[in-house]
This record gives sequence, C-alpha cells and structure tokens, in this order.
Amino acid sequence: MTPILEEAQRYVTDLLADKLPSTCLYHNLTHTKRVLKSTKEIIDQSQLSDAQQEVLQLAVLFHDTGYCMGADGHEERSAAIARDFLAARDYPEASISEVEACILATKMEAEPHGQLQEIIRDADLPPGVVNIVTGHGKVGAAIVDHPGVDKIAFTGSTAVGRLIRARTAGSGKKLSLELGGKSPFIVFDDADIDSAVEGIVDAIWFNQGQVCCAGSRLLVQEPVAQKMIDKLRLRIKNLRVG
Repeated sequence: MTPILEEAQRYVTDLLADKLPSTCLYHNLTHTKRVLKSTKEIIDQSQLSDAQQEVLQLAVLFHDTGYCMGADGHEERSAAIARDFLAARDYPEASISEVEACILATKMEAEPHGQLQEIIRDADLPPGVVNIVTGHGKVGAAIVDHPGVDKIAFTGSTAVGRLIRARTAGSGKKLSLELGGKSPFIVFDDADIDSAVEGIVDAIWFNQGQVCCAGSRLLVQEPVAQKMIDKLRLRIKNLRVG
C-alpha cells in the first residue's frame, strides 16, 4: 500500500469513528478491507499503471464515507471528502478528478416507475396496501422507529440487525432478522416431532432449496435426537423429486 493510501485509510477510520457505533464502524471497515483486497486482485491481473491503481483504491476507500455520515446524495459527499483530503496533500488535480469520477460512477438513479410498481398497479391493489420506500440507512431507521409499524423484517448484516433489535426492544413490534448465520432449525424435547419433521422438510426443500433463509442446519435436543433422525429419514425417503 502506497503512503497516500495508508494515510487515507487512517483518515477515513478516524473520520467514521466519530460518526458510527463501534459495531457499524467494524462492519464498514471490514467490508472496505474486503473490497480493497478484491480490487487489488483485479488490478494485479490488469494492465493499469501504478497511478491508475492508486486512483481506484482511493475511490474504494472514500466511497462510503458520505453514506456513513448520513449525507443525502452520499456519492457527491464522498467525492467531496476525497477531494478535500487529496487537495490538502497536493495530490495531482487530474488524479483527484479521476477519484471523484470513480466514486460518482457508482451512483444509480432511482426509477420511480419500475417493473414492480407497474405490476402492483396492474393488479389493481388498493392504494396503501403495498408501499415501496427506497433509500439508505436514515430511511430504514425512520421506518424502524415509526410508531405505525408493527412488524419489521430485515435481511442484512449482523451489526445492523443488533442495532434494530436494540431500537425495537420494549416497543412490542414483531421482528424477523435474517443475518449472517446459517439458518438453524431448532427442535427441543417437548416439540411435536411429526410437525417438526414437516417444518424441516419445508425449510430446506421448499422451492428446491433455493431460498435465502432455507433451514440448512438442524439442532436437536439429545433426548429426542434419535427419534427425530429416524422420522426425518423416513420422510426424506418418501419425498417426490420434481
């Protein structure tokens, strides 16, 4: 890593440390580290010059800073943060512009009338039955905190799942979290074993197992483990393929 990249990494870490809870900071920095590693692997197979490689890695480092600081139009904010940092260190103007361009190139314009909206409209659902709200963390936080929301289902990182759990504690809101685990199906010794077997079959083989929350692990309390295994084995033998 070049000196400017090392300094940029320290700068971004210090900047975000003042804005994010420790769990979110860890998640963000870990994600950035993985992306930097992947970027380096791609770069190593390319014909980019050293200067071009540095530009790409700087763009990766600064890309999420605006979003993590809660800024609307976060790509523009991230590009501005990168420019201020690099200009203060007399980084070449042409290279600063390239870093900005790389950051802004990831911006996607929202589609107000996408295919899903068209399907909902064509189905003649009454207004308000389905509401599509797009946005980043601040939008999600507003939905989580809103007193009119009784049920929250979240798919994402463990760190954010913990924040949602903390924010909804004592609120009476129902909560489903699909995080970084391996979807365990848990059976205790007082369970209805026959019903549990059917639940396991549905959990892992529904839609040929092509489900993001498929029950891919089975945890059974020891007193009923053998009974559970025997019944499950018999049920699996009678599964119809296709």
